[in-house]
Amino acid sequence: MEKKKLLFITPALVALLIPAMLLSSCDGNDKKDEYDGDKLIVSLRNLYFDAWSGGDNYTDFLENNFKLKLELSNYSWADWTTQVNGAINGNNVEDVFHFNLDSYNFASTYEYWVEGEIIKALPEDMSQWPHIQSLLANTSNIDALTIDGRIYGIPIAKNIENPETTFAPFTYVYRRDWARDLGVYQDNDIYTWEQFNALLHAFNLRLQSDPNMVAAIGDVEWGFPSVTNFYKNSPHCFTKNSSNQVVSNFHSSEYVEGLNVAKDMVARQYYYQNQYSSKDGEMNKRYASQKLGVLYENLSYTNYNKLRTDYIRNYPTVNVDDATAIMKVKGPDGKFALEGTENWFSMTFFDAEISDNKQKKVLDLMDWLLSEDGTRFAMYGIEGYDYDMINDEPVLKDVAEYKNKTNGAKYLRYMATLGYDTLSYDPLVNQDSLAIVNDWADEMSEARENNQMRIFEEDPDVRWLSSTLKNQHSGRMLSNANSYVTQYAFDNLTSIEAYYAQLNRDPWESVLAEINAKLR
Repeated sequence: MEKKKLLFITPALVALLIPAMLLSSCDGNDKKDEYDGDKLIVSLRNLYFDAWSGGDNYTDFLENNFKLKLELSNYSWADWTTQVNGAINGNNVEDVFHFNLDSYNFASTYEYWVEGEIIKALPEDMSQWPHIQSLLANTSNIDALTIDGRIYGIPIAKNIENPETTFAPFTYVYRRDWARDLGVYQDNDIYTWEQFNALLHAFNLRLQSDPNMVAAIGDVEWGFPSVTNFYKNSPHCFTKNSSNQVVSNFHSSEYVEGLNVAKDMVARQYYYQNQYSSKDGEMNKRYASQKLGVLYENLSYTNYNKLRTDYIRNYPTVNVDDATAIMKVKGPDGKFALEGTENWFSMTFFDAEISDNKQKKVLDLMDWLLSEDGTRFAMYGIEGYDYDMINDEPVLKDVAEYKNKTNGAKYLRYMATLGYDTLSYDPLVNQDSLAIVNDWADEMSEARENNQMRIFEEDPDVRWLSSTLKNQHSGRMLSNANSYVTQYAFDNLTSIEAYYAQLNRDPWESVLAEINAKLR
């Protein structure tokens, strides 16, 4: 078929553009399959292919066994959305592509692409690919991704062995050694709200005698102001009040209370004073340069290990465990507070013009990579060449040599899973870093079971609700609200009334009325 060419202008134009495109489209056939010898050529583009372009023995092995010729490319994190949209607008999207799908771009991308025939549905019967079928069955809120009974892509699972992910690792890392030196350290890195504030005050005094320091605390660029986490009931636009009505999170008394705490911390100069203009990645660099005492970040294994690696490189004589300790802070209510999360991140999509044959062959490859044999291949390489089976366990022949090799199977596996399930035995993983992250997660899980944690999240019924005004405005409303929050915290909006006035420039009232009407 001839794919309908969609222009990503604004979500407001979606309803106008789609009918016109549907009327103007022509019937046709899928793209003709092309071969390199006996290998079917397939183009794959993925964010995680940044350090890999094929040509290794393991990619060659897969190409030979699955009769595929892989044409590989990657996205950059900063331009990911723009690059996907550009390929779609130019009608030259890859056979298989990767996109950061979320509820706030769901209508303008996923629903839009389905309606405009940009992406191809998965086969109705997935039993031929049992590992992918299991992944889909365990995907949180999979019903939201189902349109007319079909799923149009593969949500990339965080951990296929443990799909019960309930909270995100968005939390604090801090200089435990500085806290000890200043007499404000607390056992097991657990801080009450009062102790947390005392630590920030002590760190703020420290910077007066340390010309290298710039602030007691800084938040990763997307995370400011992190202290609102201990007050707010939702991470995004919408929350519910005591009457079970959907209301604005950013207008709520709980959020505003937390926002005023953040504003006070800015005024006290606890927060980095140029936080509002910090570019992506700069706060991490500041922390790894000993310019901050506390950093709020997504402490996934990858991010945390990078932070530790940077510290070891920059300050080899500093104890890295003390320099990158994970802080556990209890809010004013005496509980830890963490953001709820889906058990998947982003999705793999098939171009609508890909043939059934090509889609099935790619699914064959992905399903095998999720199998026991495929996972072992991605982790350890080729039996007899890279490893031997000893007592039913793979043992690398030469660990140092293998670490210097590139195994394309590991990258291809990222099309279906982030691989959290393999971290504990991945020979390339720093087990010291992983153990610290896992210990923190275990402590937080125990706190949750003992009612010592508050998980704040947007109700899935609201988060994934598709309605005309919500689809049209909520993405912009969220972006604007975050901007007004920063402006108020840094006194560019000098009163709470000015903050509310800016918020109310967006159509909160009509959007909320529509949502509540649809949920009745």
